[in-house]
Amino acid sequence: MSARPPGQGFDLLRFFIMMMVVLTTIVACFGVLLWTRYSEQQGKLKREVSNLENMKQFAEKDEQLREWILLERKARKDPKKVAQLQSFIISLLNKRGLDLKNFQPQRPRPVGAFNEASFQVSIDDIDMKQLTDFLFDCQNEWPGLKVKDVVATRDPKDDRLWRKATITLTLFSPRRAEN
Repeated sequence: MSARPPGQGFDLLRFFIMMMVVLTTIVACFGVLLWTRYSEQQGKLKREVSNLENMKQFAEKDEQLREWILLERKARKDPKKVAQLQSFIISLLNKRGLDLKNFQPQRPRPVGAFNEASFQVSIDDIDMKQLTDFLFDCQNEWPGLKVKDVVATRDPKDDRLWRKATITLTLFSPRRAEN
């Protein structure tokens, strides 16, 4: 058996030391990455808690905001169906002495993180005051219902009357997370 001169051949001890240095560096980098992500999430959480506290203080001062939040929560827990919306619109129109000509639900479409459900409502022979009162009541009495568009044609014989009004109403609801 001959002794190897230094610098030649495979040095097992040096190999293991180098592997330990490489693995320690990898673990340290992974630890720094995790710490950075943890710090970012902790900062987001602190901002959200601060925002919620500010909203709570603001809501405590504003009675109308609290009522709106309660209506919104109620609407989320008990989502109203298209038939209920249609009967709501019919009752509003009857309250004003008007008849519903057509109620046409549109296919919901995604808008950001929400689904937009649109409904076209057609009414014949309506005057401006009845129309504005109806639109105000729609938005005021049904949480989340918004008037998107109004197309009306005037009666040529009477400037105060509209021959036909087509109203597009929209409801926004959060989109369900897809698994």
